[in-house]
Amino acid sequence: SLSSLCSRITIAIFKGDDKVKTINQQSDTEGFGSFSVELEPAEYRLVVIAHNGTANATISLPEKITFPSNECTDTFYNYSVFSVEEDTEISLSLKRCVAAVKISLLDNIPEDVAKMKFYYTGGSSTFDAVSGHGCVNSRQTEVFDVTESMHAAPSYFQVYTFPHEVSGNLKFTISALDGSDNVVQEKVFSSLPVSSNKVSVWEGIFFPSTYDLHSTSAN
Repeated sequence: SLSSLCSRITIAIFKGDDKVKTINQQSDTEGFGSFSVELEPAEYRLVVIAHNGTANATISLPEKITFPSNECTDTFYNYSVFSVEEDTEISLSLKRCVAAVKISLLDNIPEDVAKMKFYYTGGSSTFDAVSGHGCVNSRQTEVFDVTESMHAAPSYFQVYTFPHEVSGNLKFTISALDGSDNVVQEKVFSSLPVSSNKVSVWEGIFFPSTYDLHSTSAN
């Protein structure tokens, strides 16, 4: 069900470039995924964005959709053009529009590491629902707190981006930080391929047995 994949939906209806209606829904409210609206007879553009962000998406135009703090999560969308002449019911299918990068660590995270930081360029945190792709060149950062269980067993992290229309690669830097945000260990991926509705996976040993070198590179 939609509520098992997404926690928020934003629906925006445009007449040309003029927004005439915005509806926001959360998965814990009744009727999540259904909505009704009264419109004058005309042709309209409809955008639906379903995601897992901490707040609602902002749909300034169908071609420019942003998210709180530029945070990119698992996201689905629909863009439709329809005409209103009489009472009409429309069923919409949503399509995933993000690429995911999964970093799977085969070793335990050392006790002196408090955070894992992921910095990446080459994707977008702003989405164009007309093209179905990212529309700006973003510098994206995600920081995860390291839990006690991560010190005792292998763990993984997953981040998202909106790929551009011309398929490209992400430049990806992963930094292990101590409690004072000093870099303990760092790995750079100079060219990590991504595409919509797919997961790119890196799996391996991240921490060497010693910290003589604080930086390594991988393609």
